[in-house]
Amino acid sequence: MLDWRLSWLLLQAAVLLLLSKGERMCPASCRCEGKIVYCESGIFQGIPENITTGCQGLSLRYNSLLVLLPYQFAHLNQLIWLYLDHNSIKDIDALNISWWCADSKNSSSAPTR
Repeated sequence: MLDWRLSWLLLQAAVLLLLSKGERMCPASCRCEGKIVYCESGIFQGIPENITTGCQGLSLRYNSLLVLLPYQFAHLNQLIWLYLDHNSIKDIDALNISWWCADSKNSSSAPTR
């Protein structure tokens, strides 16, 4: 009976450990520090996958981004800042700009024109 309980406890601990690591996963070729994600390696042509929904800062500087689409940042509902400089962005979908502007009006860190 004790072996069954110990096995069950170890299984629960393993599941909790896997779930907690899943939230903190860092995209390949990126560096993560808490809720800040730095993807500045120069290899990205698109927005990396696996960026946690709790991300508050995202730096995509020094890459080869060409296009920004509306869905690429939609899941990042806690995002406070986003760095996109030093890219080759040629096209920004109008819906993406609408989402960013509408959201940043409610933020104290919104850029001013």
